[in-house]
Amino acid sequence: PDSNNVSGDYPFTLQINAGGFTDSKDFTLKAVCFKFSPDILPAAVVGSEYSHDLTQYLEISGVSDDLITWSADSLPAGISLDEAGIISGIPSESGAYEFAVRAVLSKDYFIEGKCSLTVYPVISVVDISDFPERVKAGSKISYTFTTDSDVPENISWSYSGTLPDGLTLGNLTGELTGTPTTAGTYTFTVIAVNGAATATREITLIISPAITITTASTLPYALTGSEYSVTLEHDAPTG
Repeated sequence: PDSNNVSGDYPFTLQINAGGFTDSKDFTLKAVCFKFSPDILPAAVVGSEYSHDLTQYLEISGVSDDLITWSADSLPAGISLDEAGIISGIPSESGAYEFAVRAVLSKDYFIEGKCSLTVYPVISVVDISDFPERVKAGSKISYTFTTDSDVPENISWSYSGTLPDGLTLGNLTGELTGTPTTAGTYTFTVIAVNGAATATREITLIISPAITITTASTLPYALTGSEYSVTLEHDAPTG
């Protein structure tokens, strides 16, 4: 075989001379190219099913990959690696893990690589009992959603559905701010993402119409000792 990592069958003849006696025998050397280049694996979430195929990181020629078996050390709790190269399970502890994985061709020939896997904790959007269910149009609002994550700075926020006109949700802060302008009932879902972990919470917010008293500040004269009545007007919708 040459030094260019070319797999294949290489026949050769070995001849021996000893004390006037000679013998020769034909041999075939099977050269195998074998490379394992693992990467940072897709993240997992505590309590959620996880499965990933490590064979995609294996390059092999000169022999069937069916002959390869797999093993690993120090996997996250709840995760295992089968002999076919599938890492799977339900992780039970969060953390950043690095472990050695071996692709084994025979007991004397294997290749090893390091894999990294991050297991994220489960998160949830915490109690929102103090969230204002009703806000008057034209009134400023500021409310910060939170989660039970130990590292809130790693949370990114978004929403699905429709926010009231004039309100925005901070992507990094989870703060709902602004001044709503249009009355109505709005339903949207707040989404918090921490790596591979996602939490959602459906929110309903009622924007009440702004009310303005339209009656002039100076009222009609009133005479002492006489019955007085005047109707004050406003622009609130009826019904």
